[in-house]
Amino acid sequence: MNTEKEYSDLLRDLILEELAEELELEAKKKKPCKPSKGKRFAKRVNGKCRSFGQKGQAKGGGDRIRPGTKKGDAYCARSLKIKKCKNPPCANALSRKKWKCRGAKSMKEQNQQKAPVVHFMDWLVDKTERVHGKPGQGSVFAISAEKVKALVEKIVSQSSIEEIEEAADGTGVLERNMPGIGYDLVAKISNGKVYDRQDKEVPGQMMTTKKEERGSMIDVPAIKTTLPAKHFSTDKLTIIIRHYSVAKKNEKGEDIIDPKTKRPVMEKVPGEYIILSAFPGDTGSDTQASEWSGKYAVVIPS
Repeated sequence: MNTEKEYSDLLRDLILEELAEELELEAKKKKPCKPSKGKRFAKRVNGKCRSFGQKGQAKGGGDRIRPGTKKGDAYCARSLKIKKCKNPPCANALSRKKWKCRGAKSMKEQNQQKAPVVHFMDWLVDKTERVHGKPGQGSVFAISAEKVKALVEKIVSQSSIEEIEEAADGTGVLERNMPGIGYDLVAKISNGKVYDRQDKEVPGQMMTTKKEERGSMIDVPAIKTTLPAKHFSTDKLTIIIRHYSVAKKNEKGEDIIDPKTKRPVMEKVPGEYIILSAFPGDTGSDTQASEWSGKYAVVIPS
């Protein structure tokens, strides 16, 4: 290690990678909220999904939500009179945010937003290539890890700050439809049999395979099938994202260490986000691999 800065940077990356493993598992357990019938949006609040906003387009076509218009002013004035709920943010507050309400006034959207800074770390490129580069550990990309990095950075940088903030503060999950992105080589197990996403039994021989979890290789159920990888093609890209944080410094410029965890105290960097994981599909993403027994199996295609 040539310099103190290089050592510090390496230590930071190791800490981030360790924290990322924990946060990724936490985020995977929280599936994105789905809006209830007739509602357009859904947000997780204190562990529960809350739906809000009327579904559909405006009468004349186009987006129903139009901040900075007379319709917006009317909505903000009307919604301002609604009492606050007991466990905020309530649906009314969430809708007012979409309408850019300031009191009884709906403010115009800013034409330009500062593009978010996206951190797709080198260790994640290596992990993506290692885990999602070839069959054997689960879902597999149809493109290289470097191209996955470029694609994810582009997707996040072009997303609205509001959507990114909601994901980073909530489930941690962003989902996009990307035709031909890869193969969802994880399948459900029911009564000892393996089924694909169409609930058709997957023929093959049950076995175990090694899968990486928290830096260690563990045994997980697997099935070696005669079906080709294309049978498990998916267009869904799942991205796990959180706020990017750096070590908090004291007056001497030294890292502040938490006496309980023995780790540096981290603080968020405004406008910056870190990608913890990216993978095609989402089968099995709600359960950590060490708990897959009897629930999910890695598919090893012909």
